Amino acid sequence: MKSINRSWGTEYWWAREPEYTAKVLVLQKEQVIDVHSHEKDKETLCLWAGSVELALGDKRYRLVEGNVVTILPGQKHGIKAFHNHSVILEVST
Repeated sequence: MKSINRSWGTEYWWAREPEYTAKVLVLQKEQVIDVHSHEKDKETLCLWAGSVELALGDKRYRLVEGNVVTILPGQKHGIKAFHNHSVILEVST
């Protein structure tokens, strides 16, 4: 499994296939994944542990364990963690 240290925590790549990519994102408290978008990728996120704030377009959502959200290509999004070791499962095209 490939792991990448990021300013907000660690990203673990456990599947990288032509059709999709699967990752586990482990965010540290008060750390932020900056607002960004993907031209072609569609992402589905599942908050496995902790709680985060998802900025999606002009809105903000508080996600708790078990929440699932799909982000469409071109949608601006960012994430802020409220707890240490907030864990997000991500699958993207």
